[in-house]
Amino acid sequence: MVEQRFEEIVRLMDTDLDGNESLEMSLKRIKGIDFRLSRAILVVSGLEPKKKLKEISEDQIRKLEGIIKNPVQSGVPSWMINRRKDINTGEDMHLVSNDLDFARKSDIDMMKKIRTWKGLRHTLGQPVRGQSTRSSFRVSGMVIGVSRKAVKAAAAPAAAEAAGPAAGAAPATAKPGVVAAKPSAATAKPAAAPGKPAAPVKPEAKKK
Repeated sequence: MVEQRFEEIVRLMDTDLDGNESLEMSLKRIKGIDFRLSRAILVVSGLEPKKKLKEISEDQIRKLEGIIKNPVQSGVPSWMINRRKDINTGEDMHLVSNDLDFARKSDIDMMKKIRTWKGLRHTLGQPVRGQSTRSSFRVSGMVIGVSRKAVKAAAAPAAAEAAGPAAGAAPATAKPGVVAAKPSAATAKPAAAPGKPAAPVKPEAKKK
């Protein structure tokens, strides 16, 4: 008789899994295994997909780990694995959990080092698959159209206030593009001598 374990948490491929879930749902919790591969692993292992994880034995756990580490050698089709023809070894393999994160980081670092197009996009923090960046993937700030309106609205009062006291500015009543005429020397009135009161200005006679 096979000894059964009744544990709430089961450790599988460096991942803590809920023992109360079915096998097909538990395997999906492992990073790098989707629903399709989970069903394929269970078919190869001969285990019941609806069986709970806490009800299988230690030998069956080790069997599942062996299939996950070498799925192609165990009978899983090669087109279902996530790393075919590895760039270093040239072999077909399937990476899960921490190994998958490390391989992904190594691939990105290599693309940055040899300066491929995807590597440059990763360096700039931009999407690498041709997505539009006008309104998405923005690190900070608003959408371009909204930000332009906000900047213009904020700059309008400041520009009007700065134009008032500016030197040489045209009067408010002057038409745009027309420079105010300066008084000529003939019409200019002499300034009063220091210490003497200014002469009273006579009103001009009205023309008949």
